[in-house]
Amino acid sequence: MSLDEPLSLFGKFHTSKIEQLQKLIDNVEKCETSGFSDVFPSLSKVVENCYKNGQPIKTLEKLEEHVLNQYKESRKLGSECLQVALVRRLGQSLDSSHCSILLDWNFFDKTEVKLLVWDGKTYICDYTTIEKAINRLFPEAPHIQYACTQCFTEFKNREEWTRHENTQHFQLQAWRCPQPSVIPPSTISPSTTHPTTECSQLFHQREAFEEHLSTVHGCEKTTVGAMVAASVIGRNGQRQTWCGFCRKLVPLQKEGLEAWEERFNHFEEHFQKGQVIGNWLLPSGHKTVGETRDG
Repeated sequence: MSLDEPLSLFGKFHTSKIEQLQKLIDNVEKCETSGFSDVFPSLSKVVENCYKNGQPIKTLEKLEEHVLNQYKESRKLGSECLQVALVRRLGQSLDSSHCSILLDWNFFDKTEVKLLVWDGKTYICDYTTIEKAINRLFPEAPHIQYACTQCFTEFKNREEWTRHENTQHFQLQAWRCPQPSVIPPSTISPSTTHPTTECSQLFHQREAFEEHLSTVHGCEKTTVGAMVAASVIGRNGQRQTWCGFCRKLVPLQKEGLEAWEERFNHFEEHFQKGQVIGNWLLPSGHKTVGETRDG
């Protein structure tokens, strides 16, 4: 079978997808979403926002450029970025290293996509993640390295990372001492490149922390209660959590499972900006993960 036959079979479908996306751009004030992909409503919002900001998008090429830049900056709009890129590559090879021709695709599970391609002899269904598909089309897109904040194991995507922390680790309630350090500066490793003004001892019993504040730091009993409340690392990410990238306790606005998700979202923002787990300051002591690995 020649290439013309599979392309002719999907020709009308190709035209429909391309025309609908172009219609979205041409009619920014009254986009139609019926019959299109699940990402179409959010693409409509992207085009609308650009129009309202005085920077209207007029071509599919400019739309791809815009959503790709947003993906690079925030690691969001992955489905939208891939949708536009695939529409622009219908009937073409996906990249220079593959001779297969893109015919169709379907998104599922919000993180994965099924690509239907023609390799010159037969149809092939290629199941892959949205992230991998984008990296295939745009190899220059930045790579995010997620990692467990408990055991520091690294993961390729958010789903693997959050699943690991949800199933393998339980965050016990603890207290981190914020009082001035009593350790002489000369005894601190010279490789430590961050401020070491805090005591940073970690306690898992409230009474032990209260005694530490009184005996080591000479805190008055009338102030200990407030210090304890302000220094708690909540059980399973409640109230506030330790962020080794911010290098401080971060208050959480939500409760229950939503607070745990808020915690993940906060850490992910750091990963999206290029942070790696080696820079994570441990809640106890004055070293980062990288410094402990270096000995």
